Amino acid sequence: MLWHTRCSTWVMLSDSCCQFSNPLSDGAVDRLLADLRTVDARAALGRVRQDDLVPDIRRYGIAARYARFELVSSDEELIVLIVWLPGQFSPAHDHGGSACTFRIMRGLATEQRFERAGDDRVSMIEEDRFLPGSIVSCDGQDIHALGNDRANTEPLVTLHVYRPRPVMNEYRIGSGGES
Repeated sequence: MLWHTRCSTWVMLSDSCCQFSNPLSDGAVDRLLADLRTVDARAALGRVRQDDLVPDIRRYGIAARYARFELVSSDEELIVLIVWLPGQFSPAHDHGGSACTFRIMRGLATEQRFERAGDDRVSMIEEDRFLPGSIVSCDGQDIHALGNDRANTEPLVTLHVYRPRPVMNEYRIGSGGES
């Protein structure tokens, strides 16, 4: 049996924290965990319902950076729900060898994919957009950035399953000759 920790949801704002209730119902988290024991992450994420999200998801957005809610945490897996306001993106990163599957719960997601350009720098090679309900898988070595385009007017909500718990590496965008 895998041991999981239910995470209390704290969002870091510089040196202070704010506590929120989970934006995904406890029943949905329990169902997702049960599904992950019997089916792959894509199938399990496909079973999460839109009405499992709290109705007013916008209040979970934070202007300083995207809000990341760890719903379940163990060495074997990490389940995270992220709320992105328009214009918010992750840095370019990999998942340190961990597999990642995520579902677009609400909004329009933009994913940028990169290739190494030397040392800790990367250059963009592709950009895609994903509609609600889309399920995307990333290899543990893929380098990408995910976010909510500035032109969007609604928050983006994504639900991620990482196996095992990742240690992410961040990269700078641009060629080695740039400063």
